[in-house]
Amino acid sequence: VAGKKAGQMVDVAKLNVQLFDLNGDYNDIMRQLGQVMYDTHKGQAPEGDPVTQLLAKADELTEKITEVKARISDLRQAQACGAPCG
Repeated sequence: VAGKKAGQMVDVAKLNVQLFDLNGDYNDIMRQLGQVMYDTHKGQAPEGDPVTQLLAKADELTEKITEVKARISDLRQAQACGAPCG
């Protein structure tokens, strides 16, 4: 039981690192969107359609973030129960 709990703690730690990275990527996409909007406001029209591309990336990252948060929650719930709480 102790080994399983330790393994779950390691899994949560790894997922937290992954979540940190995903949030950083998401924030970078938001920054890029803001830059595109400001450049457009200043009359510097971007080539192509970067807004649609950036929004698609943001949606993808949001989905991944949600999945990682759910996995963390499930692992923490299992830790609290001492066994899968299914």
